[in-house]
Amino acid sequence: LRLPAAANQVYQLGCRFNPLFFHILGDAYIDTDANKALSYYQQALNQTRQPEQEPNLLKKLAKAYSKEQKWTEAAECLNSIFDKNPNDFDTLYH
Repeated sequence: LRLPAAANQVYQLGCRFNPLFFHILGDAYIDTDANKALSYYQQALNQTRQPEQEPNLLKKLAKAYSKEQKWTEAAECLNSIFDKNPNDFDTLYH
């Protein structure tokens, strides 16, 4: 999925006010440019004010790191989830 330049600019402006926009941009690029997705997910994680979003972002970061064959970083993301919730069903079984 390639975002038109105007849509990308709108998202970039939105990111200043809500980290959810970085999350959406990461989702838009995960299949075409995992490195760009990594950047957006990391920005979303750094700016999130909602701790309940962290596990979801960490899972997406792990997926993006895996696509880039950065196995150590992917494992660190998953371990961070387990540190906070050792019984996270989705991470354990998917």
